[in-house]
Amino acid sequence: MFFKIMKHKDTTIYDIAAHLKISSATVSRGLSDHPAISKRTKKLVLDTAREMGYQSNLFASNLRKQKTNTKMSMQILLSYVSF
Repeated sequence: MFFKIMKHKDTTIYDIAAHLKISSATVSRGLSDHPAISKRTKKLVLDTAREMGYQSNLFASNLRKQKTNTKMSMQILLSYVSF
């Protein structure tokens, strides 16, 4: 028997932006509670992110911020490894 292995694609801010027809920067601002975004847009972004199953990637976020937390990084890395 052959099984087709399908990789699950995580929802990204780009997916949310395309769905809402707004920029990825606006989605990012909405998710991070940036003061330059309206309450209406923030609610729309958060509701859509929840509906689409968006989860922030802490490992990528920390790399962008150039922060290292070895214990947290290892926990995140291990969560992506399936045994």
